[in-house]
Amino acid sequence: MIGRPTWDEFTGKNAGRKNEMFEALARFLFRTRYGLGDSLAYFKNHPGNETATIQAGNEIVGFQAKFFENGKINPSEILNSLTKVEKGQTRQIIYTNSAWGNPPKGRNKTKGQIKIENQARMLGVELEWIYGDNILDQVQQYPLAYNIFFNLQSGLDRLQQNVERANALRVKTIATSFAIGNRSISIDRTSWIDRLAEAIAQGENVLLAGESGAGKSAIVKKYHQIYCSRNDYAFYIIHADQLNTRTVNDLFSLQENYTLTEFRNYFQDTEHKVWVIDSAEKILELNDPAPLMLLIEELNQDGWNFVFTCRDHAHAELTNLLQEEYTLSVHSIRVNRIEDNELRTIAADNGITLPDDLKLRHQLHLPFFLARYCERNDSGQLDLKTFRDNVWRQKVKGSGPRASQLKREHCLIEIVKRQLQTGAYYINYSEDYESAIYLVSAAILGEEPHKGFFINHDIYADWALDYWLIQELSDRIKVLEVLNTPAPPFRYVNAFKRWYAERLEDKSTETDYIGDRVFSGPIDQRWADAIMECIGGSAEASASWFDRHAKKLDADDYQPFNRFVDIVRVSCKQVRTIFKYNGAEYPETIPTGSGWEEIARFMDRHAEDYYMDNLEIVRNFLSDFYGYRNAKGEPVELGGKLALHLFQVLAEQRRKGECCWMKDDSQWSLLVCRYAGEIREELRQIFREVVANHWTRPGDPYQELAEYVATGGFPTTIAVSKYCYPQIISLLKTWWHKQPEEESDNLPFHPIDRSMNPEKAFGLNADYTQFGAYFPPSAFQTPVLPLLQAEFQANQNNDLTLKFIIDFMNDAVEKYSTSNYGYTSRPEIIPVTRLDGSRHEVIADQQLWCLYRGTASLAMPHVLESMHMALESHWLELLEENQEGQQRIEQVKSQLRTVLHNSRSASLYAIVASVAMSHEDAFTTELFFLMQDIRFFILDLHRYSRDFHRASSQSFVYYNHPWLKEERQQANEKPHRQHHLETVLLRMQATYSDRNDAAGQSQWRECRKVVERLKKQVSALPKKQRSFEDFILARIDYTSMRKEEITTADGQKAIRVTPVLTPEMAEKSRQINANTQELLRGTSLRDWIDKRSRGEVEAIKNNPYEINPSLALETLHETKSQTDENGLPINYIMDEESLPGMVGAILLTQLAERLTEDQKETCRRYVFDALSHTEPPSRSLPSDFEVILSGFPALLDRNDWRTQLQDLLITYVEMHEPTTHTRPCDIVSSMIARCRLWEEHADFMKETLHRYLRKLPADHVDTMTSDQALTLLSLLTTQPKDRKLGNRCIEKMASRWTPKEHSRYPLVKATCQDSNNVSEYILRSPKEELDRLITPFISYISSDSDHDTLLPSFVAKAAEIGAYDTFWIVWGILYDPIVKSVALNPRYYSQMLDNYLINPPYLTKMGDDWFQLEEKDVAFYARIAEDLPHHYTPLYAISRVFTSIGQKYVKRIIPVLALFVHGFTFHKDYHTATSILLNLETMMKDLFTTYFDDIHRNRNLHDSVVRILEFMKSNGSSLAATYLKSV
Repeated sequence: MIGRPTWDEFTGKNAGRKNEMFEALARFLFRTRYGLGDSLAYFKNHPGNETATIQAGNEIVGFQAKFFENGKINPSEILNSLTKVEKGQTRQIIYTNSAWGNPPKGRNKTKGQIKIENQARMLGVELEWIYGDNILDQVQQYPLAYNIFFNLQSGLDRLQQNVERANALRVKTIATSFAIGNRSISIDRTSWIDRLAEAIAQGENVLLAGESGAGKSAIVKKYHQIYCSRNDYAFYIIHADQLNTRTVNDLFSLQENYTLTEFRNYFQDTEHKVWVIDSAEKILELNDPAPLMLLIEELNQDGWNFVFTCRDHAHAELTNLLQEEYTLSVHSIRVNRIEDNELRTIAADNGITLPDDLKLRHQLHLPFFLARYCERNDSGQLDLKTFRDNVWRQKVKGSGPRASQLKREHCLIEIVKRQLQTGAYYINYSEDYESAIYLVSAAILGEEPHKGFFINHDIYADWALDYWLIQELSDRIKVLEVLNTPAPPFRYVNAFKRWYAERLEDKSTETDYIGDRVFSGPIDQRWADAIMECIGGSAEASASWFDRHAKKLDADDYQPFNRFVDIVRVSCKQVRTIFKYNGAEYPETIPTGSGWEEIARFMDRHAEDYYMDNLEIVRNFLSDFYGYRNAKGEPVELGGKLALHLFQVLAEQRRKGECCWMKDDSQWSLLVCRYAGEIREELRQIFREVVANHWTRPGDPYQELAEYVATGGFPTTIAVSKYCYPQIISLLKTWWHKQPEEESDNLPFHPIDRSMNPEKAFGLNADYTQFGAYFPPSAFQTPVLPLLQAEFQANQNNDLTLKFIIDFMNDAVEKYSTSNYGYTSRPEIIPVTRLDGSRHEVIADQQLWCLYRGTASLAMPHVLESMHMALESHWLELLEENQEGQQRIEQVKSQLRTVLHNSRSASLYAIVASVAMSHEDAFTTELFFLMQDIRFFILDLHRYSRDFHRASSQSFVYYNHPWLKEERQQANEKPHRQHHLETVLLRMQATYSDRNDAAGQSQWRECRKVVERLKKQVSALPKKQRSFEDFILARIDYTSMRKEEITTADGQKAIRVTPVLTPEMAEKSRQINANTQELLRGTSLRDWIDKRSRGEVEAIKNNPYEINPSLALETLHETKSQTDENGLPINYIMDEESLPGMVGAILLTQLAERLTEDQKETCRRYVFDALSHTEPPSRSLPSDFEVILSGFPALLDRNDWRTQLQDLLITYVEMHEPTTHTRPCDIVSSMIARCRLWEEHADFMKETLHRYLRKLPADHVDTMTSDQALTLLSLLTTQPKDRKLGNRCIEKMASRWTPKEHSRYPLVKATCQDSNNVSEYILRSPKEELDRLITPFISYISSDSDHDTLLPSFVAKAAEIGAYDTFWIVWGILYDPIVKSVALNPRYYSQMLDNYLINPPYLTKMGDDWFQLEEKDVAFYARIAEDLPHHYTPLYAISRVFTSIGQKYVKRIIPVLALFVHGFTFHKDYHTATSILLNLETMMKDLFTTYFDDIHRNRNLHDSVVRILEFMKSNGSSLAATYLKSV
């Protein structure tokens, strides 16, 4: 806390402006009190209050500030202000430096004070006085207020004006217009200014990218001019060169010196804060990034938005750097060139002749060049070089004697050279002040008093370097001398690249010696990289360079070639567009330059000895190579061949019986699919072979590629579908159809529940279509949509794909119809008459009809749902994007009729109904076809009712799939979803009944035929078999309806039609309406249950079930009454079979005190009945079962259920197969532990245990199987009362990890769930038992790396239950076996060692504190580093762990790492090497940001850091090279 301030200090500091500063002080205290920041509106002479009033709770509050020179309060001033208070104001705070004098004897207030307070009461305003000493007390709590208003030594009160002055100086040099004669011309950049403002308003950091001279800085200046007058706005702009400083505080050296802390505090409460870094590409060249890291970290916390302007060439690299090194995401906005039509308009309007030279004309699309061209008003006969020379001569050299011109040129070049040498932004230049001032007047330079000169525009700096280099590089000897210069500045290198690129463009062979210099002796890497970048980016130079140096490029395991690949990939690209990913925007680039083609050719020529050892490099190159065009604009068809080569090599090995696996198979498969156009014949043959040989098992040739295509969707399979759709259709048949049972049982997968599931019911191969392959369902989830689109585009007739869908579904529904899958009767066979008069039969039920909507009440195969969604989506898209009129409609109509004629599945008829209803006027024939049976009406009515409540019941499914969620939302919002066949037929009758034309009368007759046919059909049904048919007939028979004319709300005349119902029909109508209401109530009830079970009580506080829990029972009772009457299950109406049990459990466990005893008993019955099914539905959410099971303890008071409850518990703990991802036995075990059944219901649990043991042999302890051990352990839980029996179970369960003999799949029964149980049991065990318990698992852990689940389970469980002491004992027991295994075969055991070093794969998804490391634990890593030197994995794991969970001990691990990297060499594992370097760079960034001073003070730490940085630099880390300069 600061010392107590005084009013003398205030008066001394603010002499001449005391009233103004006192108002500012009062405003500061008022804002601080109410947490208002700078958002408080105020202006001079504000009536009644100093600012606008605010609402605080129920009060309307304002304030007045009164500074009295003589120390006495003047009541009249306060009274005058009081009469002007705002209407409705309830409180006024009065800040004054004085206090009232002593009141008269017998009173506690002076007359003046009483008079003021009486006046306030009359106005309904309560006064609050804050006197001088009260104000000083408050100021003492706020150092910022003290420094601004009282501290004579502080300049904080002038910080705002100093910042504004610095901004004004900077933006003054930024031109936003240019002159043509006496006219001022501005380029309209409004859209970019608006986009910038919108991004900032949304709290985003922005990167404005564009070519040099595109007007990026001008956009920032215009933005600032618009917003600078706002009270809640702070703005500061710097040039990136200013960041080349040793300390961040140098950035705040204005007219007075400030610190980052003072700056932060001053603007702390300002709402909108913008920090601009101009020419931000210079960030890539910073000598020391620490100041910028600190600046971004600190200001980011305070809510500052950063705006960067950068050149196009640095866009991608800077975006990645900011994201990865500075942890700053940016929203990219690309500033485009002036459009050609705008350029022509400007020229025409101002009498400007545009040049004939295309290069110069191209540059005039940039405002900087256009301004210089217009200022000169040159003729159109210039080329680009002459134009630049003319501008240089006019702007830089100027007029006058030649000696003066040369001095000005020398002055500018010298200043730029000094900037290069020092890295400074401001340059002192006293040698020729007259020339410098001339350049200031010409707007080439700017000047900051007491600091020096700076370059106004980077283009002038570039030109100065170019002209200097032309002088420097006048002959071969001088060029070679320059290339021998060590550590050249980046800007100098960039100037050299411009010079060299021009020579290459001129196709001068005289520069071949420069390209050769890369291989002729030592050369600084910057020069080598620059030379290779120019060669790679040139139009033609790469081919001859590769020819001359082919043998040198493959030296040292192709290191020179790989370096060239890296340079081309990073530097030889052009920005094409901006794309969004995960909320951020990134530039999308295309490859450019001859280097790309030569790299591809080199890789192809050397495939045999290069390819397999450099897969990561090849894959990354191919990812970027896609879309490349050579100088002639032709594609180079090598990418596909190279992408496919890996699959071909592995396929050949697998054909020979060799065991080989693929890393990053999905990424390689994606590459092959992208290049499908180049390798279409090869892919077609591959897919034929896969189908012919049924290569679907892991390890089969091309299995990964085939699986990627079969399980891929939109858009990843678009390209491959375009060229291979017949073969992919055959592949899908192979992939989706169920295999013979004897084959599927031998699959090397985790055992699958072979009981009835939807896949089995439809005859599908559950191994490839179940377990999330196509979940959640969407039109984008299978290759079907790309196949349909590709075939349509190819021949406008989707015969093959559509025939496949029809045939596939015909086969599937045949199996489904005989499977007994479902709750009610088997599907019906509906006879129909085809359009040609022939007879046909369709298999139909509600589940099939709703398949394309994903709303069936039974779990249906996601692959079938997705396939149907794709077909509907395709047809609807064709109609919605119809540019071909009737021809397109006829094409779709033909396909709809193909379905109606050939399909036996009502699921496809439902899609035809949907498409026809979406454009009913175009598809009346198809609609009449579907209206030939009343059952289609009933099915579509059911579909309509389920669509009605779809959103609330299904939205959770797409929570983690925004792309799929958006597709489904758009599909759900189609207007025709609001209709069904019944409403369509009624509307058609109403429309055609009044038509007198022949076509209308014909349609009217067809409608009546439909109605009469349906009447005849229903009348033939016995009354006992009818449900809603009579009612539906009454609702579609337009002629029998009551009609009356009405006036709508908008005054239009309309006809209202009402069905005439018999008493029986009226009753049916009541039932349907009641069912609809129950459906809605059931949806609301489910929503309440879900939120209640998750503890989201606040979200449901106004829910009627929360207000009155008894209402939940009433809803269930009414619904069950209705379903019982009709003999239907509850899910027929509510679609939630498990809902009664869930309601009962929630009420018993969370709201029992609000229930009567009878209601509690009802709840117990619901829970008991739900659990008595003995098997949770195979596709139900595990959470449903968990909720129901939570009510189990509440049943234990019922002694008459005791035996049944014990049997139920045993039944569930014997269920070891997962429902979705969770096993019932684990859910039950968790419930037993959580509800403390062994403590609170010990007798019940003992009886249950003995009841199960009686089922086992007498010597069960010795002879029990691992399954029986798992069942027992589920009953005992991981903290058993009978530890002897529990320990024996653990020993028996170890056999589940025993490898199967002669199998390449070592896991037989062990699962992740088993590992979780075992690890938790051991971690909760007494220390004296640990050695014995862990020993049976050691041989497994130390022999199997890829399939290890125990080690990550130990790590996760230790963190979950906080058993760290026990964990480290277990880790000590495992140390020797693991280290010994790793030492023998380090690469095989890399994953196991990663887990052992607490570096599991999921680490990146966790926070930095998910596992609690302590300082003593650093010794464990030091021991590993000592015992396993020169191994990749320890270095990778340690560098990763100590940038996350061990970050606070990073200083302790640095000496360990320094010893470890000494002599360490990376080999061919490019991916791992890159990952290690990235981890080390993150570690160094954190270290330099947090411990910069420690590094300089502590010699041992300093030397260790230097050793690590040198190791990083030698392996390609540019960040390390930068940090080395600062140490």
